[in-house]
Amino acid sequence: MQFAPTTPTLIDTLIPGRSLARNIALVVGFAALVAVFAQIAIKLPFSPVPLTGQTLAVLLTGGALGANRGAASLGLYAIVGSIG
Repeated sequence: MQFAPTTPTLIDTLIPGRSLARNIALVVGFAALVAVFAQIAIKLPFSPVPLTGQTLAVLLTGGALGANRGAASLGLYAIVGSIG
């Protein structure tokens, strides 16, 4: 069985390289980005639920890192959030 080659993501185009340290730094950095953007909240007068920047950060993470690193980054965010 032959697998399709992986296509480069946005971050691979902007910052070339394939090292493990780079991938770890990207995963940790985007998890931190989601944590920072989650603190931004816009209260809407017609809804009790505010809009947060977390949605933007999650979509940016998936778009920039791709499926595997994006899932790893958001998994790390969830683990760190559950720890406290």
